[in-house]
Amino acid sequence: MKGERKLIFGDSEQKKKQKEQRSREKEWKGKLTGAGMEKGAAGELAKIITEAQRSGESLQEGYKTSREHLERAQRKIELLLDEMTEEPERDVKKSLDSLIVDLDHVYHICSIREDDPDYGSTVKCLKTASSELGMPDAKISTLMLRSELENIQAVLKDAAAWEAPDFFALAFYLIREEKDTLADMENGQRNQFLSDYLKENFTDRYADSIEAAGLKEDMDAFIRMIHAIYN
Repeated sequence: MKGERKLIFGDSEQKKKQKEQRSREKEWKGKLTGAGMEKGAAGELAKIITEAQRSGESLQEGYKTSREHLERAQRKIELLLDEMTEEPERDVKKSLDSLIVDLDHVYHICSIREDDPDYGSTVKCLKTASSELGMPDAKISTLMLRSELENIQAVLKDAAAWEAPDFFALAFYLIREEKDTLADMENGQRNQFLSDYLKENFTDRYADSIEAAGLKEDMDAFIRMIHAIYN
């Protein structure tokens, strides 16, 4: 019963949010058109902003979740490294299995990527070690397991220090471009690239039209709302 109420409440909230988005999109389109912007261009701009909001919130929530798993994984590795020589193998295996769950959920386009070959191969080694732990023919020794844990620990430490992106800028970019362009960029380089891209293709491009429509303050406040960063 509680679950049903939660689903109904969630569905109601979603519908309310969608109604607000449509109303805002219509209002902005009307003001932009009234200020002289071509009707099609005004509709496209209002629609892009709404899409960027939805996508930005989703990316932001995914980033928050990945960071929570990353932080949990860091704590679990510290405990594992301490207990490996003292605890029974069954307890180590249990802790290792729990760690792997978190390691499988740290992925995000602006954190550790799913296509990161080094991270992926190390996690695969840990999964093999967990499945073989305690077996006489195990291919990975305790010493090798410790080494793999330390490797993962170093990767997580680096990722934990990365600054989150501007999620509106990220969403705006992904709506218009291919995400593969971001794949080889360092964290700081990517964030600067997204900031520059937003400035050139949104802020500067539409500044005069937005100001003429009297929407500058509204849009600035709206976009700031999506800029929340989880670090």
